[in-house]
Amino acid sequence: MNRGDHIDPRAGFAELRSEAIELGAWFCANPDCLLHVRIGDPGVAGEGNWIVLADGRTFGRLRRGSEVLCDACVTGRGPVKMPIEKELRDTLLAARSNQNE
Repeated sequence: MNRGDHIDPRAGFAELRSEAIELGAWFCANPDCLLHVRIGDPGVAGEGNWIVLADGRTFGRLRRGSEVLCDACVTGRGPVKMPIEKELRDTLLAARSNQNE
């Protein structure tokens, strides 16, 4: 399919759908997910159906009905959240443990 300003009349429906996904759809349609970003948003570089986070985790995305969701959300493991710092986690766990004593 051409990437110009017009739609190639020979393009199939599947090609048009994938083109639309690239041109402004959310990476993940779930607004609670860390991957609810679009091409051009601050901190987003590149485009496509794969995303790699700074911590090395890699996610793809799939269409479910009329929505495009990341792997985690489409399988029910999401929404994706950033892990908290180890020191903060240890502090929070210690505080919770002290409350239970």
